Amino acid sequence: MREVLFYIADHSPALTFAAKHLRKWGYAVADSPSEAVTHVLLPVPTRGAAMPEGLGPDVTVFGGNLGPTNFRAVDLLKDEEYLARNAVITAHCAIKVLLRRLERTLEGCPVLVIGWGRISKALAPLLQAFGARVTIASRSVKERAMLSALGYGVVGTGKLDADAYLVIFNTAPAAVMAQAAARDDAVLIDLASMEGIAGDRVIRARGLPGKEAPESSGELIACTAVRYAIGKETL
Repeated sequence: MREVLFYIADHSPALTFAAKHLRKWGYAVADSPSEAVTHVLLPVPTRGAAMPEGLGPDVTVFGGNLGPTNFRAVDLLKDEEYLARNAVITAHCAIKVLLRRLERTLEGCPVLVIGWGRISKALAPLLQAFGARVTIASRSVKERAMLSALGYGVVGTGKLDADAYLVIFNTAPAAVMAQAAARDDAVLIDLASMEGIAGDRVIRARGLPGKEAPESSGELIACTAVRYAIGKETL
């Protein structure tokens, strides 16, 4: 088995921190691409980033939403463990974005979270911990019953009274709400991969980990790459 040698193919803040963590854990990180490199880290999402030249044929490439490549590829946005941990980072970042725009504390603040996927499951408890009055909008009767038992307010996605909330997070990748349905002083944050809330004053907050928490994002990317490279989780 060849010695593991990483190469960081981008100087984004997240990947800069990824390299820092890899070195801290004792892994070699090459300064330039070569046939000795075994694993290459591209941005997540990759968005068509060019592959570096000079790599050997047996290299493994890590990225997100990777396009066609002649190399062995690992798409982190299809890795369940990466997605779960990234959702937690996203939730923390979403609250960071919110608190920069909210003119009050979250104590007693009426908050609507649309959808009940990975990000919502990480976000809702954090909002509750800040004292917010959290309501979850879900299509599923079964999910709403469990959410109610857990202490959340619940509503069906087809019965949104958006004017009742000062903060609205959307996590559902579908058109769920028009901006006109929300009150004028509401903070609207769309975290979904597709636009769910219409309007010009909506905060489009995709890719938050790399923007708001690049060190945490980079550590997760490095940790996942090591898991694939040697079959062992590193924290």
